[in-house]
Amino acid sequence: MSKRIKLIILISVGIIIIIALLFFVKYIYEQNFPVEKKPIETPLIVEPKIEEQTFLPSEIIPLTKEIKDRVILEKMVSNFIESFGSYSNQSDFQNISGLKIFATSKMQNLIDDFINQEKIKNKLTNNYFGITTKVLAIEEINSDLKETVMKFLINTQREETKESTQNIKVFYQNVLVKLIKQGDDWKVDEVEWKKQ
Repeated sequence: MSKRIKLIILISVGIIIIIALLFFVKYIYEQNFPVEKKPIETPLIVEPKIEEQTFLPSEIIPLTKEIKDRVILEKMVSNFIESFGSYSNQSDFQNISGLKIFATSKMQNLIDDFINQEKIKNKLTNNYFGITTKVLAIEEINSDLKETVMKFLINTQREETKESTQNIKVFYQNVLVKLIKQGDDWKVDEVEWKKQ
């Protein structure tokens, strides 16, 4: 594949991600600040009446930088946990090793240790094992973006498959995620799966 085609593909993927992120921000904004719709009343006698409705700028809540930053941060944490919590003993853990760019050096070491332990387990058994994780809700433990440490409690639904796709166990598990600000970037520093 030529460099030009790779560049076009990379730019296209980037544009798609930006558009998806904008729709997600719009969705979150609409969820947090819904517009009330008044019920339509039909009077018995209708008189033509022209009414001009104006909105003052003070009535519209702006989408601040802090709200945008929170949405982006929550999306990053959600994607990290869904990838970190989803793997199989036949996938070579590439989705997990790809998370290192979002992690501190401490977490990168934990990722390497986890992958090595799972590879050792994989050598001991030929049976298939896989787990997928879906984030259901995110709760901020501390809510000040000006701090250098943030914690999130995340509710997940997990599906564990053993030996065959017919043997699936669904369970719910919380995970505590700690982020540390390094320069302008937030990095995952700790992931603690809570007992079921």
